[in-house]
Amino acid sequence: MPKLSRSTLLDGRVLVLVVVLGGLVILQGSNNLDASKIVYFLLATAAVVGAVVSAPMWLSRTSVSTASLWLVASASLVPLLIVSLAVSRAYGTPIISWLRETSAYALLAAAPILALACAGRASRRWLVTVIAVCGALASVSFAISWIGRRNLADLPIDRLTLPSEPLAAALLAVATSLALVGLSRRWWWAATAGAVLGLFFISGTRSTLLLLAVPIGIAVFAGRPWKRAALVLLTEIAMAGAVFFVGQSAIAIANGNMSLFPLSSTATPSAQASPGLAGAPAPDPAGAPAPDRLGQRVSSVSTLITDPGSDQSFQERLEQTKSAWQAFARNPLFGVGPGYTFQWTNYANRVSSTFTLDTPLIYLAKFGLLGLIPLVLFAAAYLRLALALWRRREEARIEYLSLVGFAIVLLVVGLQGFPTEDKGSSFALILLVALGLQGLVRRDTTSELAGVSAIEGEPAVASEPGPAGL
Repeated sequence: MPKLSRSTLLDGRVLVLVVVLGGLVILQGSNNLDASKIVYFLLATAAVVGAVVSAPMWLSRTSVSTASLWLVASASLVPLLIVSLAVSRAYGTPIISWLRETSAYALLAAAPILALACAGRASRRWLVTVIAVCGALASVSFAISWIGRRNLADLPIDRLTLPSEPLAAALLAVATSLALVGLSRRWWWAATAGAVLGLFFISGTRSTLLLLAVPIGIAVFAGRPWKRAALVLLTEIAMAGAVFFVGQSAIAIANGNMSLFPLSSTATPSAQASPGLAGAPAPDPAGAPAPDRLGQRVSSVSTLITDPGSDQSFQERLEQTKSAWQAFARNPLFGVGPGYTFQWTNYANRVSSTFTLDTPLIYLAKFGLLGLIPLVLFAAAYLRLALALWRRREEARIEYLSLVGFAIVLLVVGLQGFPTEDKGSSFALILLVALGLQGLVRRDTTSELAGVSAIEGEPAVASEPGPAGL
């Protein structure tokens, strides 16, 4: 029987798989801190320790100047979390609630360390494969989860893995980048990106329409040839429409609506009673799924744009934003700490108590102005990596565009709530930063076409200087 060597156990790829795949499976359940989650976080802690132990191996492959800023950003979260414990206890928050809420930020602190450990050992092909698998699982689970929570249809399962919008959108960014830059299988990647968009739309989450900005933004940064960019975008939109139509028709037929065009049904006033732009915690009222509920949510997009004051989802978000601001105002420097119970009035005029809120202000409410220090450091490290890849864009254009795309994802998700509240955002950050870092350490002397061929499993081919893919 073969034995696992020390080098295998300290391999950054193994450590990342333990944290990311383990998290997708274990963290998909309730928000309660049960035994399986405790075991997972112990394994994740061991993975981080293993990454630190193997630091000499990956530091020798990575620019110290590039790695140092990421490590400083990671380290800056540690004192913040320690201070937050004292703050949370001062506001009467139980330690178990603090642990539950800080777990997401502990994963964020671990993300740069694991990404650095992985970058020195992983190839572009390996990372793209992992992103594709994890993103696909997150996309399908996101759609299944919200179809059930909104009572759009009766499904035998409520999720596959952790239903993470940022992680699914990371696949959208990478697939679009590969479609715009790659030669082989370009249209396969464009179809993959479109399928991810379609799954977002099937969920009935109206704010996912904003994710259209991701492929558009990547296309703008990719630049010429514009004709190819336009064709890729049209392919993605067409695929998204096809996936949405098939899924919506299947939902309508399952609910007893045999119309060939189920979206043609007129929205009723009850459509306004369905909460949730992007992550509202309350599902639709219980009962049998309405035959045209998804059609109602689609039809309500125009009302949301023209008269947001009448939309109950929008009003709930305003109430949650007010609650977060009031908590921040109580202690602007330190916030009220993770695990604090926020109270706000829902669409039924009832007081709700939740530990998180669908508003970007939730981070300031929890950590105060002091929490801005790690954010600035993470943003600086991300920008520095993106600029370094831009300078090597002839060899690392896919990595550069993927980071640009994920930055747009974070901005879009950040309009709905703070991205790190979703643990999948830390998993996506691990994989995207590792992808970017390996783009810096890869020693390709040929053109970008060699890297693209390596993804597809074809021999590397040298080409004449000039824009790749022409």
